[in-house]
Amino acid sequence: MGPAAEKARGLVIVFTGSGKGKTTAALGIALRACGHALRTLVIQFIKGPWLAGELEAAKRLAPNLEIIATGKGFVGIMGDDLPFSEHQKAAQEALALARDKAGTGAYDILVLDEIDNALRLGLVSLE
Repeated sequence: MGPAAEKARGLVIVFTGSGKGKTTAALGIALRACGHALRTLVIQFIKGPWLAGELEAAKRLAPNLEIIATGKGFVGIMGDDLPFSEHQKAAQEALALARDKAGTGAYDILVLDEIDNALRLGLVSLE
């Protein structure tokens, strides 16, 4: 199978597990893609819009890297006092955004950061 067929076929990589490193691994792939002039979109399902190093780095790598933090922050822990429904609404909007962006063909790579946690917590469903 040639490179064009490989690209058309697509690839899914899942980083999951307890502890740290999943977002870092995904951002590593995004950074590597930027080095090859590939357009990458990262949609963060739980992380909120607070200042984070990856958001600042993405500004410097634009237009090849775009990060959209759609979440409201930690769900039910670390002082979270938001209603579950607000977290759920934000995650569902993130999923709709991902579907819309995936359909544009504008991106070579789409990272759905923390979608596994959004599924596990019942913020979004597979339906």
